[in-house]
Amino acid sequence: MSADLPMQIFSIFALLFLLVLTSIAAGSDQRFGLATHFDRQNTDAARYGNYLHKQFVQEGVAWIRDDINWGLDEPTQGKYILEPTKQQWIDAAAAAGLGIVGLIDENVPTFYGGPGWTNNPAIIKATANFAAFWAKAQAAKGYKIVIEVINEAQNYRAFQGPSGERLLFDLTNAVADAVHAAAPEVPVIGIDEQGDQILRILALGPARFDGVVYHPYDPGNWIPEHTWEPTKLLPNVGGGAVDYLTWVKLLKSKTSLPLWETERAISDKGREGEYWSAVWEARRTIASYWGGVAHTFMYEGCSVGGDDKQSFLSFNQEPRQAMFVHQRLSAEVPASLIPSTTAPTEASPDSSSKNFKGLAFVTGTTANPTNTIAAVFYQNQMDAGVPKVNNVSIRIFQPGATSVKAVNVVRGTTQDMLFTMNKNYVVVSDVPLSIEPVLLEVSTAGPKPTPTPPSTPSSKPRPLGRGR
Repeated sequence: MSADLPMQIFSIFALLFLLVLTSIAAGSDQRFGLATHFDRQNTDAARYGNYLHKQFVQEGVAWIRDDINWGLDEPTQGKYILEPTKQQWIDAAAAAGLGIVGLIDENVPTFYGGPGWTNNPAIIKATANFAAFWAKAQAAKGYKIVIEVINEAQNYRAFQGPSGERLLFDLTNAVADAVHAAAPEVPVIGIDEQGDQILRILALGPARFDGVVYHPYDPGNWIPEHTWEPTKLLPNVGGGAVDYLTWVKLLKSKTSLPLWETERAISDKGREGEYWSAVWEARRTIASYWGGVAHTFMYEGCSVGGDDKQSFLSFNQEPRQAMFVHQRLSAEVPASLIPSTTAPTEASPDSSSKNFKGLAFVTGTTANPTNTIAAVFYQNQMDAGVPKVNNVSIRIFQPGATSVKAVNVVRGTTQDMLFTMNKNYVVVSDVPLSIEPVLLEVSTAGPKPTPTPPSTPSSKPRPLGRGR
């Protein structure tokens, strides 16, 4: 036996491992990311940097979003470094294949009036100069990065009121100009305020940045169809909140820039637990994808203190239910599908129909789809206890359908469904409707089913189980 054989075998396995990682990274869903806290790690830096990034990629995550530590990277005014302990997580994320949204927000150097923000022209130039350095340094390494300017600016006095909104707009444009000159491939995103504040900022003039940021958390009622983006242009759905999809539509009518939701999650009081997080993530993410949101980030990637069950992973890196939800949605509702304006409906509406929600995605065209994915669920409610399930018939536009499969996004259960055709519409029987979204995957591939005469009794498939 050759002395080199064990090394050759090791090399083969190492190559296979790299190929697997490469294929996983290529399959990451570019729409989905995680807000993380790697920049805050000290004693756990090696564990987080060397392990978690790879795990995120293996689980289909394409992006992370974390802080750039400006105060450490500019220790002397005008003199820049890449502080090694903070650069570690950036290098590890890039090596794993993640895109990185670097947030310039906390730890403004003291010689610029930090650690907070001040409303003065000097801060604009200083921020732009630092951003240009950081973008150029990371781009030179070949990293896929985006720079985000300011987190939830409405919480800083410097960015409040008309002068503060003007400061945020001018600051974001200035950073974009400097970064584009230093590293043209690096996008700059920002103006993260709320509702009417964002709309006013967009109206200030031409945007030279590359994306609009907002954080569409629910207003504290755990309902994913509601968001705290207060605006006088939309109806109030309670407590100053507005309908999430209506807000997205309004925002897209005001700008052609990509939308970046760099944080959002269920309210953390009253519906604690990973089940509620999974339901919220399923319904909100389906709406985000249907609404054409370019990138949406779950808060947060991994619990960094205590046992936060509303994270993607636990403190000990165990998968939460939300992780499986996002894996299913990436697989079943890929970015290649087209949102359809022909919504699924209940075939026989009843008293519960007021909360019925149906959204459809298609291949082909909306007018002539080749396949349809219909997401159906009860919206505007997150009642405590075991969710009530109603078996209903759903009507979906899909000419020439040959099969229908149901997938419960939260539980992962699947089932072949009985259906009939009514001209160009599929009528699917006994769909188990609840607050948990069900995807009805209508295909035109394969042989057409043999029609069942209406007078002939037929066995019905068992509805999707509760916890199978």
